Amino acid sequence: MLFSATAIVVVALIKLLEKTSREYAVFLSLAAVLLAIGAALASVQPVLDLIGELSGIGNLNADWVRILLKTLGICLLCQITASVCRDAGENSLAFGVETVCRFTVLVESLPLLQDLLDAIIRLLGGGL
Repeated sequence: MLFSATAIVVVALIKLLEKTSREYAVFLSLAAVLLAIGAALASVQPVLDLIGELSGIGNLNADWVRILLKTLGICLLCQITASVCRDAGENSLAFGVETVCRFTVLVESLPLLQDLLDAIIRLLGGGL
């Protein structure tokens, strides 16, 4: 709740700054985003503990969990970066960031795709 109130105050300050100094408004927005990331990272440990527990119970491949968490982090960072670029009026740069993110996630997920294809081949009897 405290973060929501802080975000509302920051939005009001940004709107005031946009009238006089657009550059400072962008920096204030970026600072608020960094604080939000810090708050999210501070509260993520119970989620990571639960994922670890569930992966132990379900006998999940630890590499899969690592890849999924890494791609989630890439997506969140990309979304934040693209939003900051759009707020700064750089829509083309935001599109470029999103495109690089999509390809990065694709490359990071290739081991999962390979494992999936291997499993399908095994289910089909070992060969195509």
